[in-house]
Amino acid sequence: MLKTSYIIANKEEVINSLNKRNFNSEDLINELISLDDKRKSIQTEYENMLAESNTISKEIGQLFKSDNKDAVPELKQRSSEIKKSTKVLSEDLVQVKMKFLIYYLRFQIFLTKVFHQVTPRMIIL
Repeated sequence: MLKTSYIIANKEEVINSLNKRNFNSEDLINELISLDDKRKSIQTEYENMLAESNTISKEIGQLFKSDNKDAVPELKQRSSEIKKSTKVLSEDLVQVKMKFLIYYLRFQIFLTKVFHQVTPRMIIL
């Protein structure tokens, strides 16, 4: 099995190797890389929002301790907005991960067919 990091780092080599065997895998590899980039982007945004939410929660706690409750409603509003956004991002992340996994498995099956001459009935998904 080829790791995703190897496929990304050696895209042209993988494509050329498969082209030598008369299999055009460029579209599949490009989609795999695109989905991986999208996954990384969503994951980063999700983690940044969680970090911001944690920071706001700490600020709210400090404001309550110092009896300065004037800014609390505004921070709670922002925290609520972040929680809604992280929920959407979490759902998006799951969808992208599943789609990535499907493409990755398709690619691995494709490699198995190409390099091991496996017949379709030998592959069960």
